[in-house]
Amino acid sequence: MNARIRFASLAAGAGLGSYGAELSGAQCVSTVEIDDARRKCLAFHYPTARHLADLRTVCGRDLCDPNLLFVSTPCPSFSVGNRMAEGLNDDRGALLFEAIRLVDEVRPEVVLIENVPAMLYSTRVKDVETCLNLIEGLGYHLIFRETLSSQNWLAQSRKRLFLVYVRKDRPVNRVAFRVPSSVVNLSSVPQNWLGDVVKPETLSNLRNRINRHGKPGFEHLADSFIGVGKVPDSWRSKPIFHCNHSNSSFGIGHMVTLTKTGRAIVRWDGQVHKLSVTAHEELMGLPAGFTACIGSDAQRRHACGDGIVVPVAQAVFDWIGKVLSA
Repeated sequence: MNARIRFASLAAGAGLGSYGAELSGAQCVSTVEIDDARRKCLAFHYPTARHLADLRTVCGRDLCDPNLLFVSTPCPSFSVGNRMAEGLNDDRGALLFEAIRLVDEVRPEVVLIENVPAMLYSTRVKDVETCLNLIEGLGYHLIFRETLSSQNWLAQSRKRLFLVYVRKDRPVNRVAFRVPSSVVNLSSVPQNWLGDVVKPETLSNLRNRINRHGKPGFEHLADSFIGVGKVPDSWRSKPIFHCNHSNSSFGIGHMVTLTKTGRAIVRWDGQVHKLSVTAHEELMGLPAGFTACIGSDAQRRHACGDGIVVPVAQAVFDWIGKVLSA
């Protein structure tokens, strides 16, 4: 149990990471999220926490004295999937500077940063590591720098970078972080994951859009995803389950791809269905209905896609709790 961890979640999304943290026993004392729908979800699930909107105007004293800052700024500024990514020159990417400002003001025991691996490894955003060195200059040392794949906890391969900084005056235990040894896969799509049947004209438009971008036709999408390395070798014999707008791939033997609005669709028994909101939630490790307080299905799907996978967040917070038990 990590009851002593009191965290503030910066760029909190709909609270998926916070949910995983609380499963580990940590307490969410404040969140910062500019999107109204996601902030509504945060207020519903964390009623005792303080919920703020704009990271640029938040002061350290607003965060309710956390001993851990959980930083998860928007990833499009760094993602290799975004050809227009500008790193710290983008307004969203520059929120990292605001987070570091709050580290300086709050001086928490721990700073946890989560983002896409390209945040550090892409040549387009090579200045980010220099930015992160500012945290060390504030009296912290980096004790954890790992890219974790969700496929060891859930049936998807979403990869995220985790950086853990601990204040230098804080004693720590040397504890190894353990990743589950087996890769999670699914042999079939649960029935409650299937939404409405997609109209033929929608599929035709999708096929045309793919072809205009130089991709093969709809029937060969699995091969095109394999070609750009989005799936593990062990899944190459199967069509790829491709869910939500975050380009995450899943090891399910039924083809899924994206509609323009970011809603996934799945082939099933000769028909093509939208992927249900329940599927989006459960693939992220959430209980069904977690995002019901947000509003429309489109908003709920998008909120799931923006989040960190719940069991990975729980595992990282479990490990931090052990490290701090010194």
